[in-house]
Amino acid sequence: MALPRLTPFKLQPPLLLPTSILLFLILLSSLPSPSPMLTVHAMTPAAEPESQARHAAEPEATTPASEPQLLAWLSVGAAAQLHQGWRWLGVGPLMSSLGTRLGKGLGNKAGEDGEEEDKAKEFLAGKPQVEVESSGGRIEAWGAGLKRLEDADISAAVMTIEPESMSLPMYSNDEEVSYVVEGEARAGLISPEGIRTNVRRLRKGDAFAFPRGWGRWIWNDGKEPLRIISIADTSKEAHRGRYTAFSLVGAQKGKFGGILHGFSHRVLARAWGVEEGDVQTLLQGQKDAAIVKVDPGKVASGDLDAMDAPAAASAAAAAAAAHTDAAAAAAGAAADSEGTVAFGDFVYNLIDEQPSIDTARGGTLTSANGFKLPVFRHLGVAAARIDLMPNAVAAPHWLSNSATVHFMTRGSGRFEITYPDGRKALRRRVNAGDVIVVPADFPHAVVASGEGLEYVALSPKSKPKPGFLAGSNSVYSALPTAVLRAAFNVDGALVAKLQGSREDEYVILSPTKGG
Repeated sequence: MALPRLTPFKLQPPLLLPTSILLFLILLSSLPSPSPMLTVHAMTPAAEPESQARHAAEPEATTPASEPQLLAWLSVGAAAQLHQGWRWLGVGPLMSSLGTRLGKGLGNKAGEDGEEEDKAKEFLAGKPQVEVESSGGRIEAWGAGLKRLEDADISAAVMTIEPESMSLPMYSNDEEVSYVVEGEARAGLISPEGIRTNVRRLRKGDAFAFPRGWGRWIWNDGKEPLRIISIADTSKEAHRGRYTAFSLVGAQKGKFGGILHGFSHRVLARAWGVEEGDVQTLLQGQKDAAIVKVDPGKVASGDLDAMDAPAAASAAAAAAAAHTDAAAAAAGAAADSEGTVAFGDFVYNLIDEQPSIDTARGGTLTSANGFKLPVFRHLGVAAARIDLMPNAVAAPHWLSNSATVHFMTRGSGRFEITYPDGRKALRRRVNAGDVIVVPADFPHAVVASGEGLEYVALSPKSKPKPGFLAGSNSVYSALPTAVLRAAFNVDGALVAKLQGSREDEYVILSPTKGG
């Protein structure tokens, strides 16, 4: 029996591409799953900021393939493997070309993403490095390796002190400005001549400053952890961008070990007028460094309340300070506050105090600077808390005399920075916990999400000098209309709209109708 002759079925042009793609997807789904582990080289996408430092320290290893890697691998590799199978469909050249182009496109996209992440690493601080950790708390720091911080001679850190714990007395060779993110504690300063200031109560929202060379301590006698963010001016250090602490007390442990361990017991015994056995007991009593748990048995009832009494310098300390002043004056130089003035007011609350800027439906900006706190003027530092309402904008601006470190403390939003030549430097969604470094003169803007955004900006300059690109005080509002028309090469109506759109708002801008 003769078999009937079959007439070849031909795909019509309108059906060719959709049918081919459908068959491609069917064949693709029938392939064995690729190995979930790929050795990645040139196509490795940029790591997330939190893991960049970790990846940099690890040797190249077999890395889990990300979605873009798998897509690119399937698009190019699998297309080649399927080419023979596609021949009988008559679409081999078409699908091979499609797979190759898709692979190249994804490769280019991965390259663009990698470039964006490389730029972000300049400004996004990422995860801090743990400097010291104990039962009493920990200190984490940024600085070494973060180019924008190093260029600005700034180090940044976050300190956590657990309840019933204390940051041991210490001093540093940096001027510091800090902000209390959460918790409460007592804090005190001691001048190099042994004159202490009044003990201050720290609480959420407090901005405070520590002078270079002054001793300080912080005691968390509350029920919640105390969390403090800080920056320090490291321009006077030999190692730029690195924070150096000198612990007056503590075990010989790591970089925060007590400085007394560097002396012999004999010398300390003679200096203190005690026995060498007493020195040994003093130096070996504390088994931890930097931040320690307080032994309740070592604190008598009423000791904490006694600390709150007004400070009074001893006659000897006062005489030493007076002698320092007289000696400096005799040498023809006035003694500065670093050595002889007790800073009674070194704390300013940025939540309770009257805002510097208050925009209806926009939010507030509250600052602590040299105008409001003498110690800030002397140390040359400043702090500001910006609380943006949903979809509000912190006007695009630059600071001509200072880099700034921005700590996101609540909510989310978008942070954008531009290079001087107009290229985008950073366009990124930010959340609580993110830290952004903005160099001096770099224009930047912040837009809150629908949940709002709060952040704190710390600066090593007591009087930051901003220039604005939007709002009633913007440079465009001040330029003559004719200059703007010629510069933008547009008609006068648009220039008038630009100059009149924010006549009643500046610095903090309310949301527009479009959100």
